[in-house]
Amino acid sequence: MALISKPIFSKSELDLLSKALLICWQIWEARNNMLFQDLKPISASCIHAAASVGLDYWKLNLLPRKDKDFSMMIKWHPPHTGWIEVNFDGSHMKSQASTGFVILDCNGHVLLASANNLGENSINVAESVALRDGLVAAIDRGWDQIIIEGDSKLIIDSILKKVTPPWSIYQIIQDIRSLSSSVSHVRFQHVFREANFTADEVAKLGHKLSSLIVWGLGLPLLVCSAFYFDLFGYSCPRGFVL
Repeated sequence: MALISKPIFSKSELDLLSKALLICWQIWEARNNMLFQDLKPISASCIHAAASVGLDYWKLNLLPRKDKDFSMMIKWHPPHTGWIEVNFDGSHMKSQASTGFVILDCNGHVLLASANNLGENSINVAESVALRDGLVAAIDRGWDQIIIEGDSKLIIDSILKKVTPPWSIYQIIQDIRSLSSSVSHVRFQHVFREANFTADEVAKLGHKLSSLIVWGLGLPLLVCSAFYFDLFGYSCPRGFVL
């Protein structure tokens, strides 16, 4: 996901390439929906979906912006060389909570991902458990230069002792602090949810599970749209929804 300093395509070539890629991706998604969800593909829907995504991106990234608008643009960034990054998130639907985390390297490659269903629980518990599970997974695999990012400011601030954690997650926060003390280098960073789309989608998958599931060196198809949105370096403003 490193930035390219010199363009390898002209603007017109890039426009054509991006349109072609969007259409190919929608065809691929329609194919998977037909195979795995028994949904009949509709050609017009594929083209409409590609056009809709493309229009959103071009509006956000190609139209001239005022300086104050540009400063609010948000995107996910990979860790530095030699580091891995754990992006975590929790999901809460109808009093049911689930967790998710994704571990990536400096090139944006997925090293590990996991989701779990916590049953009836709070979003704070889900967020903190997701972080703890991601940290445990990273430590178990011997990674000792770790950046941990999530969109829950409460959880990050609690770990950094900027606020007192609620009683419901106090012990989990203590566990996280204890675990982090066994790692050579670990950083905890708050990010906006617009830089955490992949972990968010992984966490949502947890609602459909009966037990914890781990994916090695890849992601389930349902998460790929969010992942590629991050991977290709798209930027978006606060409030943007995939």
